[in-house]
Amino acid sequence: MTVVVPAYNEAASLPALMPSLVAFVRARGWKLIVVDDCSVDGTSAALQPYDAEVGVTILRHKVNRGYGGALKTAVREAITDLVVTFEAEGSIASRTSTRCTRSCSGPGPIWWSAIVAVIGRACFVKSART
Repeated sequence: MTVVVPAYNEAASLPALMPSLVAFVRARGWKLIVVDDCSVDGTSAALQPYDAEVGVTILRHKVNRGYGGALKTAVREAITDLVVTFEAEGSIASRTSTRCTRSCSGPGPIWWSAIVAVIGRACFVKSART
């Protein structure tokens, strides 16, 4: 599972979100990808302490690509079959990903070739890379 956080001008919210989110994904053996979408408010500096974290990938757009562009960047970078998105301002709580994990896990493998919303905008499934 990979947790994806698109971030644009979230310097104020990331210091509160990142420590708990990093701990949450680390405890489950998941990956975390944060995409700074060319923020101008210090988001990049707020993410800098996490650049060297194992299992955490910080990506930075040189040009603002919007929410969808940040999601596409992160999903392309993900190496897991399951991808969960979190809003950088923390509006989706960690229990959402637990529900998503239960929703996504079934009796057999997941064989979708496109990104499919599972619970609203909070959970996406992507096919395995070949």
